Amino acid sequence: MSEMWSIEFRDASLPGGVWRPAVPPIIQVASETKTVTTRVAGSSRAVTEIIASENYRIRMDGFVKSPPENGIESNIFPEAQLKILANMSQAKRAMEVVCEYLAIYGIRNLVLQSVSYNVAPGVPHEFRYTITAISDEAPEIQILRQ
Repeated sequence: MSEMWSIEFRDASLPGGVWRPAVPPIIQVASETKTVTTRVAGSSRAVTEIIASENYRIRMDGFVKSPPENGIESNIFPEAQLKILANMSQAKRAMEVVCEYLAIYGIRNLVLQSVSYNVAPGVPHEFRYTITAISDEAPEIQILRQ
């Protein structure tokens, strides 16, 4: 993939094993570190300990639009793409993801937590979607780190 923002989901349950949005979504990556703060007796300061780093939380906001037919904008709802996203949301395992931006964070697998859809009145040929997910390391990597 040549574009930094392109994203590709890979899973055997997808048609052809791959789903790539035609228009890359806006991707937000967030992380959180769990800490414990302890007040020290006789001091005005506290000691903060880092307990653990959480997996990354990812949010993707995008839209799917029907491709034009013979150069003319289509009014057909992209039902096939909606079904692909609906099937992805039912996955009971992590999905491989190929995205240069996510790779900067070491993210190569995602567990989809939710997928929501929004259809705007008067715009029958597209829908917007939001995917929330958490990063997930492949079991092979976890074993190698032990």
